[in-house]
Amino acid sequence: MSTTLHEIMREHVGFVWRTLQRSGVRDADLPDQCQEVFLVVHKKLPEFRGDSTLRTWLYGIALHVARAHRRR
Repeated sequence: MSTTLHEIMREHVGFVWRTLQRSGVRDADLPDQCQEVFLVVHKKLPEFRGDSTLRTWLYGIALHVARAHRRR
């Protein structure tokens, strides 16, 4: 994949933020949880094969991060 993490963050940070917010993450926790999403993206980006759109992939990661955060 030729897209860099920086490009993904710049283009999709608003989408990730809103997804986390709509998934029940408190406003005070949004910055940390948004960062957590992009840490996962950084780790998993080499594995992204494009079977889904990048936005769908990010949505799934954001939901997973929000769910894990609510459990804590």
